[in-house]
Amino acid sequence: MTRLPLVTAIVPTRDRPASLHRALASVRSQTYPALEIVVVDDGSTQPVEPEVVADHPPTRLVRLEPSRGPGAARNAGVEAASGELLAFLDDDDEWLPASVERRVNALIEAGPSFAGAQCGWEMRESGDLRFSFVPDPDRDLQRTLLRRPSMAPSSVLIRKSAFIEAGGFDASLSQYEDWDLWLRVADRYDVTLVPELLVRRELHSDRDLRAIRLYARQQMWERIGPRIERLDPLERRSLKAHHLAELAFIQSELGEYRAARRALAAAWLQQPWSLRHATGIARSVLGNTSLWASAGKVKRVLRRNGGGVEPPVLSW
Repeated sequence: MTRLPLVTAIVPTRDRPASLHRALASVRSQTYPALEIVVVDDGSTQPVEPEVVADHPPTRLVRLEPSRGPGAARNAGVEAASGELLAFLDDDDEWLPASVERRVNALIEAGPSFAGAQCGWEMRESGDLRFSFVPDPDRDLQRTLLRRPSMAPSSVLIRKSAFIEAGGFDASLSQYEDWDLWLRVADRYDVTLVPELLVRRELHSDRDLRAIRLYARQQMWERIGPRIERLDPLERRSLKAHHLAELAFIQSELGEYRAARRALAAAWLQQPWSLRHATGIARSVLGNTSLWASAGKVKRVLRRNGGGVEPPVLSW
């Protein structure tokens, strides 16, 4: 009988007891039998009680004090993991019952040159479906990651050896620590795909999070920018324009319209033939800020029909 590889489900949490309960219930409903759980309490105001996690499959609780952020919490979970495969699950996300089994089977079938397996996911807000994403089987992973963070942590199962070789999560990043890691993983490996919706995610539309995300987007540009500079001129200009437009959209939602106009103008200079960037500049210069909200609504409609992969707050 072939031995099944042990999978460690790593669940970082902070001050979300009800969400944690749902996330753990989804892990315990998995059809894959060789499974353990590591819950990392990242400095919750009311610490997670041991009895919350004491159940089958085997579950360990790691407590961090004070809070160190999602990257450090996931790294602590990896340090406590016994499994040769790692599956991350945010405390406000859920796995469908076959999620782990499908990804393990896909990774075994793909072979040792693949670091992990990714499945599709759907994004919900207060119970309502906002959009869904199924990864493109024909994608170029490195090129895709230069444009956007298309690999949600809860949708990725990865070999522990590949995670360690890539250096783990960078705990210094305020957000996008997963995007940064997947870029480094893609330098060495490919990731196989399971074209099924096997994860449910929760969207949080919070202004404070948008402010953090603006800073995080600028942090990530420091990592992505040098990679983009090595590309051919046409692709380089396209990606620069994309990231500048993304920055402009976040700035506009924060009310920083002057900065948003500057970013849009810079995007247009990268692609002066782009009607999208030119129209955005004209609208923002005219001061019709309601059009920014209209653009967001259009984007959300497109996503519900498979037109994108990022939460509305990040996309232009």
